[in-house]
Amino acid sequence: MIIIIIIGVASGILLTGLGTGQAEREVEAASRELVGALREAQGYALTGRQIVANTDPCRFQVSWGGGTYSLTYWYKDSSGVCNQSSAIGTYTLKRGVAFSNTSAFYFTLPHAGVSFGGASAGAIVSKAGITRTACTYADGRIQDVSGGSCP
Repeated sequence: MIIIIIIGVASGILLTGLGTGQAEREVEAASRELVGALREAQGYALTGRQIVANTDPCRFQVSWGGGTYSLTYWYKDSSGVCNQSSAIGTYTLKRGVAFSNTSAFYFTLPHAGVSFGGASAGAIVSKAGITRTACTYADGRIQDVSGGSCP
């Protein structure tokens, strides 16, 4: 009888640990997915990618909140003002992972300068108490870090 209780307790501890590991993997995957999207927008700004035919690109925006993030192409109107936009895509985080903050910033042409003030901007993703941050730095570096802030 004691052996059965010990096995039951050990199984419970093991299953709890496996669940936490699964959440960690899901949060890390979501953060890395967002890092990829940030690098995509940065690359578009560096190359001057023209998403809409016969337009003059001026910036690429990344916005996030809830369970989704979006990439938006901005281009100049006929008078040269950067005020026209076209959605590149909106993407949903998988398996219940969500953003803990809502924000947006953009990369400007031609050098992929960032629009935020300060040294970095972070998109925080979380699930079941596990948190990671997709960090973008003013120097152009983009990385995935553990926790809820950019170092």
